[in-house]
Amino acid sequence: MEASRLGDRARSKLIRLLSDDHPEPGPWVGRLKSLSDLENAPVFADAVRFLFHLKVGDAEAEGLLDRVLDHRRILTRVLGRDPGLRVAAMDYLRRPNGRPGRTRSQGCRTGACFKTLSTPRSAAAAVTGGR
Repeated sequence: MEASRLGDRARSKLIRLLSDDHPEPGPWVGRLKSLSDLENAPVFADAVRFLFHLKVGDAEAEGLLDRVLDHRRILTRVLGRDPGLRVAAMDYLRRPNGRPGRTRSQGCRTGACFKTLSTPRSAAAAVTGGR
């Protein structure tokens, strides 16, 4: 895993891209790839570190962003509204191994996938890992 090699100007561009919580997935990923090619730097790893506070390699980060964007699309369909990138990421990442299990295919249709976050105490536990 490499440290960020982004200059100030490229870092500002990345932060502007990441400030949109409801990006259009195709063009958004395309802009990240363009910035990565232009800067020859691990832009996807920087994006994941900034958005989700995770340190992963660039290829793994690109795959994770794709999975989170796909999960956001599923949540949008299930909820009837766009929950945004950060909420989709929190929902995706709180699951064991980042896998949705049966709740993605069955429970989310009935709202069961959100039952663990139904009370303030359980919501806090989901974010803090039960601490």
